[in-house]
Amino acid sequence: MNSLSGRGKPPPRPKGSWFSGLGGAQRYFSIGLQAGFSVVFYLIVGLLLDRWLDTFPWLMLAGILVGVAGMFALFLRVAKELNTESEEEKRQKKQS
Repeated sequence: MNSLSGRGKPPPRPKGSWFSGLGGAQRYFSIGLQAGFSVVFYLIVGLLLDRWLDTFPWLMLAGILVGVAGMFALFLRVAKELNTESEEEKRQKKQS
């Protein structure tokens, strides 16, 4: 049976293949997208408010600053999570 026809399971992937490394990359790809979208979203909100209130470029700049602040908050949260995971791994290795 052909796995592309929608029937059956796809063939198993070998453990040492490049697919095995993509699980960890998904987290970092997601972080990058969230950071980028946060800046772009607030930039667009600032531009729209600037057009509506005729205050160009002040609200656009404020939107960029809010987006960048959100991006840094995201990076700090992720760094804290990674640090916690690293400490847990160290504790598990010591207990073993």
